[in-house]
Amino acid sequence: MTGNQPPKGLGFVQPAEMLIDQPHVTAHPQAAQEMLAQLLAPSQEQLAKPSQFVTLHNTCEQTHFIYDRYNQAHEFLGGQKKQIEMTTDGIDTLRHWARTDRGHYLSGHKKGQPFPAHPVRIIDVGPIRCNGIELPAAPSEPERPQVEA
Repeated sequence: MTGNQPPKGLGFVQPAEMLIDQPHVTAHPQAAQEMLAQLLAPSQEQLAKPSQFVTLHNTCEQTHFIYDRYNQAHEFLGGQKKQIEMTTDGIDTLRHWARTDRGHYLSGHKKGQPFPAHPVRIIDVGPIRCNGIELPAAPSEPERPQVEA
């Protein structure tokens, strides 16, 4: 093997000279923002899922981001409370992360210790909304009906 030749079988390797002589041309910033918006846009399936307004509280000093029904990130600063609309699946996931019996560390200095509860806590949950219809009351977690879209 001599010079700038890669070993056979590794695929294409771009020589450094090409990178220096022909730098990468970036796309127009507005086009990049439009592409990002399309990637983050909620699907029709996501919008059809049942949802609820939920009041969340960040109980620690670290900033956390929680995604709403429309895939928009909401920033929760330390101690901040905010109401957002989330899918019932997202709320169930957050409830799961709040449990301390969901597992334990398998290695490292915390080996054997339980996973900590997520610091963003659910304070209040509103009625379930599905296809623009609001169900009368939000039942407790074990009694929640399974609404299919």
